Amino acid sequence: MASVEIGGTTDADVDPARDALSSLSATIAALWVPVVGVVAYMFMPLMIGGLAEDLKLSPSELGFVGAAEAGGMAIANLLAVLWIRKWDWRRATAGFILAMVAANLVSLICNGFVSIAFARLIDGVVGGALIAIGIAALSDNRRSELVFSLFIALEMIFSSIGFILLPPVQTAMGVDGLFLAFAAISATGLLVLPWLPRRGLDRGADAGVGGGLGSAGLAASLVALTGAFLFFMSQGGLWAFIERIAAAAELPGEAVSTALAVSSLAGIAGALGANQVLRIGLPGALLLVLIGEAVSFWLLSERLDGDKFLIAASLFILWWSMALPLMLVQLNRLDPSGRLVILLYAVGKFGYMAGPAAMGLLVTGNYFGQVIAVSAILCAAGLVPLILLATRRGSQKQDGRDP
Repeated sequence: MASVEIGGTTDADVDPARDALSSLSATIAALWVPVVGVVAYMFMPLMIGGLAEDLKLSPSELGFVGAAEAGGMAIANLLAVLWIRKWDWRRATAGFILAMVAANLVSLICNGFVSIAFARLIDGVVGGALIAIGIAALSDNRRSELVFSLFIALEMIFSSIGFILLPPVQTAMGVDGLFLAFAAISATGLLVLPWLPRRGLDRGADAGVGGGLGSAGLAASLVALTGAFLFFMSQGGLWAFIERIAAAAELPGEAVSTALAVSSLAGIAGALGANQVLRIGLPGALLLVLIGEAVSFWLLSERLDGDKFLIAASLFILWWSMALPLMLVQLNRLDPSGRLVILLYAVGKFGYMAGPAAMGLLVTGNYFGQVIAVSAILCAAGLVPLILLATRRGSQKQDGRDP
């Protein structure tokens, strides 16, 4: 079966149902719903910093709060495989958005580790469900790989704006200001409901996950998903504590906020640049990500000042944002039915859950050296198998062995 490239088209472009799902209004709704779902995780460094200051949670407790948010998303993404093609997307989205607003409002009255962790778990579950609906809708788009990149770029644009506007809110109102902002942003998802399709394509005849892959394809899929898990564990663990790393270096809060905002702009370049980088081939593109990540980890391990932190954070987000579209391409080549893409998001969120929890246990006082080192190791352990897999499949295609 032919491989799928970012921005490429398939024979399904002539399908009227797919055309309706690819309309501008449907695409806008499908892009915004998952952004709403991921909003709290997007600003986790601010939330973690706010909880450290306001509730005086320990580093390990902060790590588990971050894990609860990401873990809820992972559980929801995984379960979505069971219901995503059966439920009415508009009704489900309305219910999930109202639940997300409620979870953030409940977070306002939480005053301890257990209660806030539970509230963030619920927020993560409903957020993950919204992400699943958006990703399913985008996967049915005629230009699915292109709109996936646009989704990541939209996240980065919104993140950049948020890292400029939200720190003053946090300064004035504490972490409660963030939860109020999260609730308000979540509610905006209701505005695009009239444009959101009620259902996607009928894929009832498709094989289940891995059903048509064969033993070799299934093994390759497991390698790819395992590599993705380790990579996202690395990224999520460092992201949760990146604000604390800057605080430990005694950087001014304004400089940190500026650096995080600029890093989100770099993420836009990473997401949109994936298509261009693919011109050197998937193995080369993934190798470039690995090298870039190594540079960002090295900079963070050095004695930080404002400029060095800005460069390190920007590089970290740039390569992180580029990696996801590349992984989507790799999984689409392994299984063009799109099932593995849904699993990628579930595996990614499990990585985001495990990362903060594991890194929180490594923090010693205000020293984050172990966090940076272990994150770097996990990053390499995740990307190297993906590079080798891409190289092997490229060789098979040249030999005519890849159908």
